[in-house]
Parts: sequence; structure tokens; C-alpha cells
Amino acid sequence: MISFHSLEQAFWQSISVDHYASQNVKAYISPVTEVQSFNLCYIYDGADINEITNVLNWYDAKSRDCMIICPEGQTHSIIQSHQTEWQLEDEAPTTAMQLNLNEWQPIANRTNNFTINLVNDNLALWSYPLLTAFGSGNTLQDAIIIQQYQKAHELALQQNQPLYHFVLMLNNAPVCNLTLTIMNEGSRLDDIGTDTHHQGKGYATALIQYALAFAQNKGAEYCVLEASSDGLSVYQKLGFKPLWNYHAYFKSHSILE
Repeated sequence: MISFHSLEQAFWQSISVDHYASQNVKAYISPVTEVQSFNLCYIYDGADINEITNVLNWYDAKSRDCMIICPEGQTHSIIQSHQTEWQLEDEAPTTAMQLNLNEWQPIANRTNNFTINLVNDNLALWSYPLLTAFGSGNTLQDAIIIQQYQKAHELALQQNQPLYHFVLMLNNAPVCNLTLTIMNEGSRLDDIGTDTHHQGKGYATALIQYALAFAQNKGAEYCVLEASSDGLSVYQKLGFKPLWNYHAYFKSHSILE
């Protein structure tokens, strides 16, 4: 069975320009250079202080900041005890979740006034809702970030990575998007975003359910995702169950002598 972490690693590696791996650490460098929070560093329980310092030194050698993601456990305790020394800034926690597609029962959509398209051949449609869904309000910077992120996905598709990009269209305009990864019997959802002018109307739920049915038809038996606190109740309503909580810290790189 493909594990949660295997799907996690497949997605992030597919859209990264460099990666680092040890037994309990998987780290990525994103082609998004306008902000550094896409450089995700997963430090799993079991990593000791040497594994942690080695990956932090790797980021320093690359002159890149990183976002450390770590589940609760002994390794997280090590990170907490060195938080001041390593100058780690607290970030919002997330929750790993899983849905058994063999037991999944779709719920009624709140609206049917939309169309949903697979747009691997036109990622400009897919990326459009991200501008406001995850934007900072700095229009120019947000546009650059989304352009860089879109390019990473385009390169992944050119390398035949198992990514599927969906967009929900309303009156011929893209208002909601997501990315689906499928590996054998496992699938994963990422990049779920709704344009701020259309949030709270059930479009994300409709799009997620479409993607779940698509994954099911491709032979997937379960689906995983990493949820923010804002999205937790939506995913639970769809049948996703929490697996564990992730803690997150932002680490600025050190200037090497």
C-alpha cells in the first residue's frame, strides 16, 4: 500500500528543482523564488539532532530558507528545545487526513451551476483562482509567485509526473482549482483554492468530490491531504479522518562564513 508519506514525497519532489533525503528527513527546494515558504522540509519522528542539523546545513549551503514540518513526537521535542538556537518562527499547524474511497459516500452539492474541466494542457486556467485564494494582497508579487508555481507544475507534466489539474468554471471563468496526484491505489489532493469572490458557496466541495470520483475511477482506494485549520471541518464533512497533526516552523538560512 502506498503510504501517506510516499504520496507526500511524490507531489513535492515532482514540483521541486532540488531535493534532499535521509532516513527520516525529506527536503525540497522550490523554483518559486519570490517567497521561501515553498521550500518544505519534512522531518519525521525518528530523526535525531544530527539528521536535523545536516538538513539545515544543506539549506544554508543553498542559501535558501525553509519551512520545517514535523509531526508530534520525540523529534518534535528536539526541535522545540532548539527553537531559539535555530531561530525558528512558529507557523500555523496542519493536519494529515485520509479518506477511504471504498467507503466514501458523496454528499449533495450546494450548487450545480458550474462546469469542471481537467486542464493539464492549460494551467493558466488552473492557477488563476490561486491569485486571490492564497494571495498576500501585493498584486505584482502574487502574480510572480503564481507564475513561478505554475511553471513548476508545467515542468512536472512534461516529465510525465502523475498530476491532474482541475478547475471549476462559473460563467466561463475559473473560480476554484485543485491538484490531484495518483499513484497506484493512493491519491492526494493539493492546491485547493477558491477565488475570494466565490468562497463559501460550496464550489470547493463540489470540485473535491469530482476529483475523488476521478481518482476512484482510476483505481485509487484512498485519498490523503494536509489540511489547514480553516479547511478541517470541510474535509471532515466529506469523510476525511485525521491521522496526526503537523507542527510548522519557518527557518531563515544562515550566512555561511
